[in-house]
Amino acid sequence: MNRDKNWQSSQARRRNALHQAAKALKQTHAPLVSFLTASGHDPDVERQLEGMAWMTGQLEGQLADQLPVLTHHMLTLL
Repeated sequence: MNRDKNWQSSQARRRNALHQAAKALKQTHAPLVSFLTASGHDPDVERQLEGMAWMTGQLEGQLADQLPVLTHHMLTLL
C-alpha cells in the first residue's frame, strides 16, 4: 500500500514537472502558442503526459535497481 502511495505521488510529481515544462515552452517560444490549446486540458495530451510520466518512472526504477550492480562492477575494476 505504501509503495502504491509513493508511486502515485512520484507519478504526480513527474506530471507536474511536464506541465511546468509546457508552461515554460509557451513563455519562451511565443510563436508556438497558437499551436497549443488555449485551455491546456486536451485529454489526448493529458494521456500522453501520463504515459511519459509512467515511462520515466519505469526508467528511474530500473536505474535505481541497477545502480548498485554498476557501482560494484566499477569498484572491482579499481
